[in-house]
Amino acid sequence: MNSIFFLGQGQPMSAPGDAARRRLRRALRALSAFFALLSVARADLAQDVLRLTGGQRARIVWQRGRDAIVALDTADGNIRALYRGEVGERSWPLLSTDGRTLYFAVTPPGRGEVGKIKALAWDAPAGTAPRELCDGMAPVAVWRDPATQIEWLYVATAPGRDRRPSHIRRYRTDAPATSEPVWDKTDADAPFSLSADGRYGCTQAPWPNTALLTLPNGEVFAAVLPGCNANLCADNSYRMFALSTTHTELYLYRDLMLGETRPYKILSLKVDNTKTHRVRASNHPRLFTFFGPMGNVPYNDVFLAKFDKHYAAIEATVRLTDDRPNGVENTLPYAWVAITNREDFAFPLGQFHGEAPLPFELPVWAAGADAVWTFGDGQSARGQIRQHTYEKPGEFELTVQTGGRRLVGRVRVAPSEPPRVSGVEVLGINRLKIAFSEPVVARAGAGARLESGNPVRHFALAESGREAIVDLERPLAKADRIVLAGIVDRAARPNALSSAAVAVARPAWPSEPQGVVALWSTQTFYGLDPATKRYQGREWDAEKLKHPRGFPILDRFGRLILPTNQGTAPPALVPDAAALNETVGRSRRFSLELGFTPRSLTTRLFQKKQGGAVVAPRDLCGWYTMADGGLKPEFAVTQSNATLQIRLADDAGGIATHRIAELDAVRPVHLVVTCEAGSLAAYVDGKPALKTPWPAKRSLRWGPVMLSGADRWAPRWSGWLDAAALYDRVLPPAEVAANHTAWLNAARARAVPEYLAVRAKLAALSKVPTPEQIAPYRNALVVNEYEVLEVLRGPLPARKIRVAEWGLYDSQPAKGWSFRPGGRAGQDVMLLLEPFAGKPERELLFDTLAEDFDLPTLLRVEEWIGL
Repeated sequence: MNSIFFLGQGQPMSAPGDAARRRLRRALRALSAFFALLSVARADLAQDVLRLTGGQRARIVWQRGRDAIVALDTADGNIRALYRGEVGERSWPLLSTDGRTLYFAVTPPGRGEVGKIKALAWDAPAGTAPRELCDGMAPVAVWRDPATQIEWLYVATAPGRDRRPSHIRRYRTDAPATSEPVWDKTDADAPFSLSADGRYGCTQAPWPNTALLTLPNGEVFAAVLPGCNANLCADNSYRMFALSTTHTELYLYRDLMLGETRPYKILSLKVDNTKTHRVRASNHPRLFTFFGPMGNVPYNDVFLAKFDKHYAAIEATVRLTDDRPNGVENTLPYAWVAITNREDFAFPLGQFHGEAPLPFELPVWAAGADAVWTFGDGQSARGQIRQHTYEKPGEFELTVQTGGRRLVGRVRVAPSEPPRVSGVEVLGINRLKIAFSEPVVARAGAGARLESGNPVRHFALAESGREAIVDLERPLAKADRIVLAGIVDRAARPNALSSAAVAVARPAWPSEPQGVVALWSTQTFYGLDPATKRYQGREWDAEKLKHPRGFPILDRFGRLILPTNQGTAPPALVPDAAALNETVGRSRRFSLELGFTPRSLTTRLFQKKQGGAVVAPRDLCGWYTMADGGLKPEFAVTQSNATLQIRLADDAGGIATHRIAELDAVRPVHLVVTCEAGSLAAYVDGKPALKTPWPAKRSLRWGPVMLSGADRWAPRWSGWLDAAALYDRVLPPAEVAANHTAWLNAARARAVPEYLAVRAKLAALSKVPTPEQIAPYRNALVVNEYEVLEVLRGPLPARKIRVAEWGLYDSQPAKGWSFRPGGRAGQDVMLLLEPFAGKPERELLFDTLAEDFDLPTLLRVEEWIGL
């Protein structure tokens, strides 16, 4: 009896109390469930599994609770505890290629913690301690090299940026001190699966990008649709499958490396009519495991499933556990099959592609002395040859007869074509990002020139060969054409990029780039590079500006969301004021241009219903000097309630405030402020709004130009910024009007929806999932029901509505945000809404309300769009 009493083993019972009683109830419930699991006759289950495997023996392992790994062997039909002891939230159990060794992780509590990777023999006596192999977060794959017969264990060794298992290394299972890197080019995730030949891997790189990877650290072939739990079938078909971000469908991909980036099939995959939590490939290409449900349930069960032979449907599924009555979690299953029939394994020699002529390296492990090769192009050979060249385009079947067996591969040879420039993007005002139709290399002397004569300061080709960066000496003042030289593709017989000029379209905003000191627009930035001391464009490093709780810094329309939280440094349009003091400061001449949408007007929208609350003055943009032990604005664009103001330091040491406009609710605003020879002017939406003397006598004193205030502890301006520029010259009125028109056209092209604002009464709440129930996701929306009391803005679809709003964000309850766990029916709230059809598809949605298809569902957007 003690041999199976593994829950809480080695932990003495604490003194009586609530915590002790809860632990006892949990242990008794799990123990009862485990006895129930063992007491059922398992012969029928084993037979069900054997029907899926075609009679081939199978072993399946999974994690049960957080203190056991259990296993099913079809040889005896029994489910038993293979390992007993605390393993943490995710042990990722995995079996060796011969099915005789269990690999798993033991990790400390907390997301993204590194633990120990351990190994335990399948037939080890009860109580045997596993051996430690290495440090790591998860054993993600196991592979035996067909050439050397060495088995390698692939391990996620450290967390990536969002704490998911990443940094993949592989370890020899017979000599774990020997290891080598496999993938750290991008973040990855578990699972991480391999093709049979080991040439390709599959994972989220990074999440939620479903990707096929050329190993080690090679090219990334990404799918169009975001997904979760990407897997690669265990043969050389290079076929992939991944869960949709809704966790209710399975996307199937093939030929991703040949540009087939959309799924060729989408299959429904649910557990008990709701979300599937995770899927995982097995060592058999048609078999995979999954578990669920995902969300507001106290149990998880594990399943084995099989694709049909065309990979167009799920042929059959076996439920391996049924803990719905017991409230026990069975997670992370992995299936191993003793392969005796390999008819389901496509292309054992692998698949290869390239342009003609294609020199092909034959698999060494298949080239025995008795080998008879047939190449499919009319040629054949015998013995241990190493290479064959395909001279002409086509698709060829490669076969070899060796050792009494026939092996097949596929070679696809494309016509020889030169690479093409597939796009040119302007970053800032003097950097170009050039995209190529295929990977290229730069020969000696490679470079670029513009037909206008604008000198090229620097040319660099990305490691992937698919992009190049061109830095110009001067801003791109007008449309131009670029000519590239010395660029060839990676074919065996390289093809040169055409020397024909490629058009470069200059962005419509700003209408005249001369004199720009700093600029931000649609995720690109231009300014002084501290390292090179040169002004150049670049893509904004989103990670450096990210909110500590994981808020996005860019909304789905490309607008910068300026943060409202306290305690973090605000972003800077110009972080270093030294250059400004030397140029703009001495000349007493500048122009500042901003395109923005204030968020706090949603508060103003509700003022009549909330007792006339007033928004404290908050700075949108400005620079500051130290005075009296604190920061004092030298110049600041400020919003005070619905009034847009400019605050200016005067010669007497005071602050003069000038009103320039009244703002409307969540309406974009274009502002230009110019200053020259002691006169300051402001334009709102292209029209004059202010003219005043400033600075009177002294020169301008510059500090870093900050966005949303300077004091990290003070209330901060919040809203959306879609354009910002600082010039060292004065913009004339005609240029201001032209910039406003260009900015307005870009804003309209973003198609930001018209928001509906209502006062409503909470009628019914969905149950909020726990962070554990949505892992590896960190954010979840829930659907609640409201009765509309008053429409404050926009058309009303119905008097009773359902609203998707945050339940969890960054694995934390959304308390104090738009949704408040524990809210009561009848609670009176203000809502800003948009059609639910506009919801980005990456977020999980949980709805535990009774079905009512007549009620419209809307998305609450205060937090989603940065409010």
